[in-house]
Amino acid sequence: MGIPLFDRESDDIISDSMIALEKSSIKYKIIHEMLPQYTSRQIRQRYLNHLNWRLCKNPLGNEEKAFVIRWITTNQTQTGTIHWKQLILDLNAKFGLLRSENTVKNFWYSRMKQLSRAQARQNVSSAQTVVPFNNGGLAQYSKPVAMEPNFHLNPQMSEPYRMAPHF
Repeated sequence: MGIPLFDRESDDIISDSMIALEKSSIKYKIIHEMLPQYTSRQIRQRYLNHLNWRLCKNPLGNEEKAFVIRWITTNQTQTGTIHWKQLILDLNAKFGLLRSENTVKNFWYSRMKQLSRAQARQNVSSAQTVVPFNNGGLAQYSKPVAMEPNFHLNPQMSEPYRMAPHF
């Protein structure tokens, strides 16, 4: 797989710095200055998804999954935007478990993929396709009809074509 992006030493520096800089609004920038090989965004993602000691790394429970589905169904914007940070805060408030953004997103998108595949299997004989929609449900649209050539190329020439010589 290659060399991991973060090593143990970098993880320790990030973890220790996050504890010391917990109240700072520029903590990721400060840590970036200590570890210039990583961007502030990489440091933030590493901490929020892997190093935060408050993270619950167990799989989502059934009640949590149901909560995520309900929350997205009611809070997803008309453009399809899901405010993952707010969802994670609400999950933590309801269940007392801090989940990583990756965990929640992986659950949601794998669920949408499963639903889409299941619907596609049901609609194989019809010309309907199912796609995830912004309210957590599924939208159907008609596939364009495939055009099959219904003609056969049978040239009807009385004699072969010959080029006239150019003088």
